[in-house]
Amino acid sequence: MTTVTVPGSEVMEHQIRGDRLRERRKVLRLSQEALGELAGVDASYISLLERGVKKNPSLSVVTRLAEALNTSIAYLTGKTDDPSPGALREVALHYSDRLYDADAPIPERLARRIRELQEELGKLADELAELERREKDK
Repeated sequence: MTTVTVPGSEVMEHQIRGDRLRERRKVLRLSQEALGELAGVDASYISLLERGVKKNPSLSVVTRLAEALNTSIAYLTGKTDDPSPGALREVALHYSDRLYDADAPIPERLARRIRELQEELGKLADELAELERREKDK
């Protein structure tokens, strides 16, 4: 089993479970090719992972797959049965090396995800404000 140490974090094991990868891909109705495009991973490599031929992709590949499948690394590696995305913490850990290089560019995929989350938070804030207004009007 491969382990990766991220500066300032605990050791992270990331042996991927092919059944989890396939299950999430099918739930989202993605072909291996479509998932490959979203995650920047070759479809044949995804096939190898799903069949258990390959089990230890790099942390970068696992992170991109989890992000593309809207789930967490912990789910894909079998550490949790909850497929909910937990990507923020994992992406933060993965890119914690930026703390040591302030000029390092933020990958476009991460910047796009941050913008999506900002939009989602804005919508939630608007909904909360509307609920509070309705509650006041009662």
